[in-house]
Amino acid sequence: MKPILPKLTFFVLFVLCASVACAATWDLKFASLKIEEDASASLTFPDGKVVSVANAFQIHPAKGASHYAQRVEFDAEGKGSGKENETFRVLFPNGVCAFFSIEAHDGFALVKIEKVNLPESAGEIEEMTIFRFDMPKEGKYVSTINNVIWDEKKFGLMTASINVRPMLETPRGTNSDQKGCSHTFAQEGNLAEMVAECGKSFARFNATSVREDRGGWSVRGKNFEKPLDLTGCVAIRARVLGDGKGQLLKIQLGSGAKGHRDDYIPIDFTGWKTVTLTSPALNDLEYGNVTRILFYYNGMPAKTSVSCGIDQVEAVFKNTDGTERTVVLEDFESDALCYWDSALPRLNVRTYTRHELAPGAFGIVAAPVTEWKFVVQKFQEVAGLPCPRPGGGWRNDSPWTKQSYFFLTNFREEQFDDALAIAKRGGFKQILLLQYSWINPPGHYDNVPKSSFPDGIEGLRRVIDKFHAEGIRFGFHYLAASLDPPDAYLTPVPDKRLVADLSATLAKDISTTDTVLPTTLSPDAFPFQEDPYIGRGQCLWIDDELIWYNAISTTENGENGNTDGNGTENTDGNGNAQNPLGFGKCIRGYMGTKPAEHKAGAEIRLLVRAYGYYMYDLDTDLCEEVAENCAKLVNQLPIDMMYFDGSERLQRPSDWRDHWYYNAKLHRAFYDAFENKNILYQASSFSPYSWYQLARSASADGHDDLKAYLDERSGSFQYFAESEMPLDIGWYYGYDRRATPDMYEYILGATIGYNSSMSFQVSVDAAHAHPFTGEILDMIREYENLRLSGRVPQEMRERLHIDPKLRGTKSDEERNRLSLEHRREYRLVKIDGKEYFQRVIYPLWEEVKPGDEWTLEVRDEPATIGFQIQYMDAKEWKKRDDLATARRDGKIVKPRIFVDGKELALDMTLTLGQYGFTLPNRPDAKYGAPLKKPEYASACATGVRLAPGKYTVKFECETEDNVPIRVRTPMFLDEKYEIPAE
Repeated sequence: MKPILPKLTFFVLFVLCASVACAATWDLKFASLKIEEDASASLTFPDGKVVSVANAFQIHPAKGASHYAQRVEFDAEGKGSGKENETFRVLFPNGVCAFFSIEAHDGFALVKIEKVNLPESAGEIEEMTIFRFDMPKEGKYVSTINNVIWDEKKFGLMTASINVRPMLETPRGTNSDQKGCSHTFAQEGNLAEMVAECGKSFARFNATSVREDRGGWSVRGKNFEKPLDLTGCVAIRARVLGDGKGQLLKIQLGSGAKGHRDDYIPIDFTGWKTVTLTSPALNDLEYGNVTRILFYYNGMPAKTSVSCGIDQVEAVFKNTDGTERTVVLEDFESDALCYWDSALPRLNVRTYTRHELAPGAFGIVAAPVTEWKFVVQKFQEVAGLPCPRPGGGWRNDSPWTKQSYFFLTNFREEQFDDALAIAKRGGFKQILLLQYSWINPPGHYDNVPKSSFPDGIEGLRRVIDKFHAEGIRFGFHYLAASLDPPDAYLTPVPDKRLVADLSATLAKDISTTDTVLPTTLSPDAFPFQEDPYIGRGQCLWIDDELIWYNAISTTENGENGNTDGNGTENTDGNGNAQNPLGFGKCIRGYMGTKPAEHKAGAEIRLLVRAYGYYMYDLDTDLCEEVAENCAKLVNQLPIDMMYFDGSERLQRPSDWRDHWYYNAKLHRAFYDAFENKNILYQASSFSPYSWYQLARSASADGHDDLKAYLDERSGSFQYFAESEMPLDIGWYYGYDRRATPDMYEYILGATIGYNSSMSFQVSVDAAHAHPFTGEILDMIREYENLRLSGRVPQEMRERLHIDPKLRGTKSDEERNRLSLEHRREYRLVKIDGKEYFQRVIYPLWEEVKPGDEWTLEVRDEPATIGFQIQYMDAKEWKKRDDLATARRDGKIVKPRIFVDGKELALDMTLTLGQYGFTLPNRPDAKYGAPLKKPEYASACATGVRLAPGKYTVKFECETEDNVPIRVRTPMFLDEKYEIPAE
């Protein structure tokens, strides 16, 4: 909203500005930037198209309405000249003044907000819009980097400092109609003679009812950007232009989830009228917290159109001396209000008091799409932003960003030869080493684990050099924001710069052995029994002691805190049970800190945890200190890649409000500390600022049902594409022996569909234990080569995309149903020297015993079915209730199925954990320990051909009773797509 000043004041300012009209223009080669003295701004392109905004600047107080800039003043020396390093000032109501400088370059302007003057009269300013543009209707928004693609050109407002947030400001208003009604809400200009009194514009509210009764209604409204305190309001006043048709115009104020003030105006008049409303029909409004305003038509005449004008809506107050004051609730002056039918989203850059309003910097970038990446690279250099070129290329131009990698875990130097063999068989050019293999614990980064590298950093360097000699790059995975015991930042004396959240007060003195911590107020906000991985933990911090609590009492008679930690009920002197508010069953001196006496009144804080580790406060210099610690080690080694894991859960993980800021601050601190600026930086999440630094970002770490995991996470792929962030579809575990090759083929198909890298995550020991490791690695190498060759046509790549209906978290039952209906899977086959993608349907695994039957449906087109079987571990047996008698030492002899009068049989014997596969056009195979390699038959199988329809499948084998078995009948369709040759 506009400043709360009489409209006459605005008129006077308008006239004064008009009489000395001034603007500055900057030539950006591909566009012309213009800022007017009235705070409007525009970008004009060579083709004559323009993007603009009526007021580019705004301040947002902590309470009350936001204020637009009143005017812009340019330097006297270069006033209006648009010289390269011009400075200007933006003036707001109440004496607020922001000072800017601007540098013009080919394709962009680097704009800096140098300082902001905030006099006491301004009150508390929470944030500031330091520039914005309306987005053209035909434009396509590029998320995160805050750009728009528009008719072969690209422009945007991009951050150039950590504290500047680019964002799309989307008008969001209430817009609804009763059935049979419709309406419009548009800005309309006032008559010239009314401008001085009423401002330049008002709202025209048109509505039509086709109903037979007078029960029709329509509504348009908005939420205030900040709640208003209207305590003491005695009336609502508005100017209304009536049409005399008898409908009711309602002005409604709302507070929070409930509470309203409803004032009705019968439109039984024509022309403009000022109405003062003192007797609301409903009045349970929380006046100290008014969050929204709505304009309704109620009781609309049947089969009639109505039209009113609304302007200058005010809350009226009485002063103690009997005079009157008003607060403007809406004046409809801005053409960017969310009410308007024509309201457009806006590209916006903001700063926040909590992260400093100034100094800060941003870029106004404008170029043809073909030139944009070169312009942005230059912008990064000029602005001093990270601009790494891993492998010599920028982002997608880097050959490294599209290459998959081997995520090596639990590694020991003695396993080098085995790790190298895995990497080579999978065709990997990059190895990423899990944090706990190269450093433990993180924080001081001064302890290369002897269990992994007996010679410490020298052994680590030897391994890296040996991989480099084989043409394989090497990188480190780490949880950059993490601290783990026994690091000295945590124990024996916790550093004061750790992340703590929530606070309570100790109600009485406690000794070094007390296991109940009474609090003065209920600790009901503190976590209890949250998920141990993603929860905040239950570690309390008092003075220099850490304490873990195992019970909590949030009411005087709660159930969790009524013991002394040893199971003895607390009682008073008369034997009556007591249950003080607070924490119980406490472990004192947690993580090696020293138990101590604590006095009543001591502050109790929650030491916040994320993913099981603790964090340092990114608002302190400990961030830079930890980064320097890490760099002391990393800078001694020829590292090619650093992976920032956990960078989505920062500071206070339950509060995502400032992820954009803390993510950037974390990444930049390590970038500054590392000497090699051109390594491949990758992360589990990114922000508008860290976008410059990261070569790609990952979406998942797949485990359990890998297909379901990929499906669930696939919704983020569109966000990556819209953000122009190279996609890595994540790590997929090679630990679980239930993960069959078709799971990885589904993942690898997606890498081709989305032109994305992936990672195979496994330890050497787990790779040796997995029955399909060799087949999976061969498949990864084959798919990787095919993807990087560029031979797969776009039509086929789109078939390999994941159906949107499979996205998101779902129950097992829903996931299973949707996967059969919407999951499209293919296998890569060679027929007569040509490569094809052949459609395959994998039904759910069936847990069976000899003699069991089930139904198989072949849909739409004929299919050739195969047969797969596994001797399961009993602990994986979901559907049986006789686990106690399940045999681990049995055998499955000559397993077979019967379908449509035909038999599919495997001439083999399976023991615990082993698989048997008979699939069309492949040799029958037996997998699993104690075999070191699969056993293959000499000839290829043919499968069983079935026409569309439903079939009964029966399983048989020779085996002892109660052997856990699961079977599946993959269906191979005739649908094939040829891959063009080189």
